[in-house]
Amino acid sequence: MRGEVGSRANLADLSRALLQLSALDAPRMEFLGLVSEALMDFSQADAVDVCLHERNRYFCVGAVRKQGATQVAWDCCNADDGVPCRALGEGGLACVRPAMHSGPTQVVRGRPSGVRLAPENEAGQPTDSSVLSPFMVGAASDGLVMLRTCRHEWFSAEQAELYASLSDLLGVAIEHQAAQRKLLVRGRELATLYQIARLVSVPDASVPETLDSIAQALPGGCPEPARVSVRIVVDGETHGAEVAPAGASSVSRPILAHGAERGVIELALAEGVTRAADDELLASMSRLLGGVARQVENLLCRAQLRAEIEGSERHMRHADRLATVGTLASGLGHELVEPLTAIVGFAELLHKDPSLSEQAQKDLERIESASNHAREIVRRLMLLARQSPSGWQEVAPNQVVEDALSFVEQRCKTTKVRIVRELDPAAPSIVGDRTQICQVVVNLVRNAIQAMPNGGELCVKTRALPDGLSIRVEDCGVGMSDETRSRMFEPFFTTRTARGGMGLGMAVVHDIVGLHGGSIDVRSTLGEGTSIDVRLPLEPPGRAAKQGEGNGGRGG
Repeated sequence: MRGEVGSRANLADLSRALLQLSALDAPRMEFLGLVSEALMDFSQADAVDVCLHERNRYFCVGAVRKQGATQVAWDCCNADDGVPCRALGEGGLACVRPAMHSGPTQVVRGRPSGVRLAPENEAGQPTDSSVLSPFMVGAASDGLVMLRTCRHEWFSAEQAELYASLSDLLGVAIEHQAAQRKLLVRGRELATLYQIARLVSVPDASVPETLDSIAQALPGGCPEPARVSVRIVVDGETHGAEVAPAGASSVSRPILAHGAERGVIELALAEGVTRAADDELLASMSRLLGGVARQVENLLCRAQLRAEIEGSERHMRHADRLATVGTLASGLGHELVEPLTAIVGFAELLHKDPSLSEQAQKDLERIESASNHAREIVRRLMLLARQSPSGWQEVAPNQVVEDALSFVEQRCKTTKVRIVRELDPAAPSIVGDRTQICQVVVNLVRNAIQAMPNGGELCVKTRALPDGLSIRVEDCGVGMSDETRSRMFEPFFTTRTARGGMGLGMAVVHDIVGLHGGSIDVRSTLGEGTSIDVRLPLEPPGRAAKQGEGNGGRGG
């Protein structure tokens, strides 16, 4: 006897159960599986099939009672793909489709016509009684509930109205669950976007740290976070998952900053029940991804802008310090020229003394040469302080390097530093200030010697370039940290305060190379050494134009 099973007396209990299920944050197929179990408990059927038709797609769930437990299978099929439905069995979907539109709820004796479904019970007994009840979900979707049992005349014709009410209730529950789920999913998306916006706005966090945090937070905004993996690639660096899971579906967006593509952000969805059922999830993930990509783009744009501002501030500080150096040079230059001139004059007088030994004569020549060099440097610094034009001339680079090395060779001997020359015979002559270029080489070599307290090999190279010349100084010294390398051209910055370093040598190098329209490339590794490559053009930019203007003025 059925008793109260499948009667109006417990329809209210089923209504409450369906209402509670519709409030769950569960995927569509999981929700329909729970519904089929509730219907099985209500009707005491041996098998329950629920099929929902939505946007040319069929969401099908088949529940069968076996070994005292309910086994549920589900599938999502396209309307015309010809693939057997895993939930309803071979041919099941072909039967269900017409039944959705065949009219009111009907109670059928035996197996529904044309249906070839899985056995209803573990003994494989045939269907004796069935209920087919179509329903509507809103105005755009329809479905069918099919209850089957092997028991004789379990469903009666009088129950058709009851199961029609049940199917109407089911349609309302499915519609409510879909709306509730959309609301919950959208709420998670907005909460995740807000969390990511807060991560992006942290002022002191680095870009890699922020991208790692975004990769960790992003799955929480997706409908099924456990199945989602995130990969963010910016400037060749990967954050999050290195590769997507095998068989995963994915959505991706390029990351742009100031119009340039900097990378990609990808969400991968691990393989689920069916790929067709994942389309809804991928659409939600794509919507979320658009907002996250914009946040990442804002992060990169702000980081780039911040770097440009910091670079401008560094240039301003550098210019201020150079102005200070110019002021000092202008003031001290006048005080130094006279004593240097006196030294040169007295050296020339002593040089005429025939009683001096040959070694003394050579020493006097060195004094004259060094004093003249110092006097020329002072003169050039004074010109630089007044921003006066330099005396451009054709400069043979290999000869300038040899002249510069002659000033430091004696010091190399006392510090056990061996100079290796690799001078390119094809190195072209350039237009520049010979004394200033010589000063660049002297300062670079002196710095290299100071970085090699235990001695070693110091290599000075010249090399022809398609558009100019390269002068490179390589040492095997202590190397520099990133912080030191970033500040090495600042006036008065030095790491040798205890040994009397003033921090002007590299600032002078930077300024001279800039005046010649050149560039400096520095590569250094702590404990291994430093390589500084100075690249100079064949002729300083703008010089030819200035000469043309001058000639035009004289010719007028």
